[in-house]
Amino acid sequence: MIWKSEKLGAAGTWLSGGTPSKKESALWAGDIPWVSPKDMKRLRIRDAIDHVSVAALKNGTQLAPIGSLLMVVRGMILAHTFPAALVQHPVAFNQDIKALVPSASFDSEFLLSWLQSKAQDVLRLVDVANHGTKRLPSERLFDLDLVCPPLPEQRKIAAILSSMDDTIEASRTVIDQLQVVKKSMMAELLTKGLPGRHKKFKQTEIGVLPEDWVVAKLGDLADIAYGLTVNGQRRNSATHLPYLTVANLQDDQFDLAEVKQIGVLDGDEERYAVRQGDVLLVEGNANIERLGRAAIWTGQLPLALHQNHLIRVRVGQAALTPAWAHLVLGACAVREQIESHAKTSSGLNTINSTVVAGLTVAVPSPEEQVAICDIRGGIQARLMAESVSMIALRAVKSALMSVLLTGEVRVQLDEDAT
Repeated sequence: MIWKSEKLGAAGTWLSGGTPSKKESALWAGDIPWVSPKDMKRLRIRDAIDHVSVAALKNGTQLAPIGSLLMVVRGMILAHTFPAALVQHPVAFNQDIKALVPSASFDSEFLLSWLQSKAQDVLRLVDVANHGTKRLPSERLFDLDLVCPPLPEQRKIAAILSSMDDTIEASRTVIDQLQVVKKSMMAELLTKGLPGRHKKFKQTEIGVLPEDWVVAKLGDLADIAYGLTVNGQRRNSATHLPYLTVANLQDDQFDLAEVKQIGVLDGDEERYAVRQGDVLLVEGNANIERLGRAAIWTGQLPLALHQNHLIRVRVGQAALTPAWAHLVLGACAVREQIESHAKTSSGLNTINSTVVAGLTVAVPSPEEQVAICDIRGGIQARLMAESVSMIALRAVKSALMSVLLTGEVRVQLDEDAT
């Protein structure tokens, strides 16, 4: 069967979204999901954070039926991602999204996979609107060449790729559930200790804790220090060493795919070199929830220094383990302190070493610290395994898309396919 080429704009009926007036509360009192870009995190959409009433469909927005495809056409997310999703329950949508209701010649699932495969091509069509946000002009989107097989072959290809999506989604669901379990379990362990271990509790400045836990300032238990700053002398130095920056510190770990080098002066190595067990945390971030994110240095490089935008926490007493110092920096009571002491300037939230040293932390016995950290480590290992599995599944799907959606590999149709 011959594949044909059409423009995406001719693949069906296109709908534009909108936002009902926020001043009319009745328009927002219904049960119709109203999709905005923040809801476009899954390939299939059934619900949304916000909901509107039937009256809103004639007052600012309209309905995308089951089987239609939603595409984000405006927003900063288009700087790196082109979100597209298949509607599985009728939804309304806002002005940053376009909806395509495919004609009878096209299979919705096939078009969803095709849009995924063309994401990088679409992103190259994005420009910048007058107010600075990213915008995907409709005429450019509509002009994309859509090369596809007859409907029966579309359906067979879609069935193969959607089965991969189901497997990927199942893996994502497991990850989401593990994240919920992790958050709930750690909240319990960080305030009540190991299950069944403690019978008596006390009220402290950071909440109710087991009676035998110590409450202390982090600076009394660890050495807190900034890293080194780039200056003219260091730029001209003949000796260079690896240099950890904020970009290297991701969620709970270091990304060393790209490590900068910095010129060093006499004494820099002794003063600024990171040691195994040091905890580094970020002193500034535009997103306050990521301010103070931290990771333990485990000696991944034989010798490395750290920049001044990373605050080093070096455990100096047996009462505090590096793993616990890292863990407690993410505890709710400590996060509240970090965020309450943050200074904001030009959109950047910052803390300093004095704030870090003054953080009030809960300290159980070293034995209990190790046991609680081991529990967290077990959950983290499971999360990592599931994440690796999902990455592998996505790679398999990407390879399948590259051959199935181009006709390089043709599918075998069932005898009764029409």
